[in-house]
Amino acid sequence: MSRGRRDDRGRVRELLLAAVSLERSDAHVATLVENVDPDTLIKLARHHRVASLLHDRLRGIGDHVSSPLTAQLRLESLGARASQLHAYRTIAALREAFDIPFLILKGPALAVAWYEDPSLRMYVDVDVLVRRSDFRKALDALTNAGFTHLLPSWDGLFALGMAEVPLDHQACTVDLHWHLIARAQPRR
Repeated sequence: MSRGRRDDRGRVRELLLAAVSLERSDAHVATLVENVDPDTLIKLARHHRVASLLHDRLRGIGDHVSSPLTAQLRLESLGARASQLHAYRTIAALREAFDIPFLILKGPALAVAWYEDPSLRMYVDVDVLVRRSDFRKALDALTNAGFTHLLPSWDGLFALGMAEVPLDHQACTVDLHWHLIARAQPRR
């Protein structure tokens, strides 16, 4: 990677941190926005799942942000909201399918608990934790409810001692866990 590109990525990272921080002023964020490549900014905001937060923060800054950048961030934010609607529908399907205790982890749980506006927390799947003794029952319940597993081979899952199985529910992926650490080696 060239030095100029590396420097630009550094400036973008600084901007992303400033934009999601409540301690940084709008003036500071506006100054940083003027000195970054918009395409790199969008790419890294999407990668770090902060495009909705960035869009929300930059809307308040106004004239310092280019219209194409704002428009692209708005599209990213709308896409995140659509994904959340799918996730909420999937969580409702989980509640209907299960007659066992389960816990929703990470993305959706953090969105509701930590964000004033849950749509600002971007996530790509729903992580569900069940007791190890209930894992088979949970997998059967989800399969019977129309969820489909995304494994090309169960052999790889068993060989790695995986504690999760990815499933598809309409437009949402569910990671069904029986342990928080997915692979056997780190669990030991």
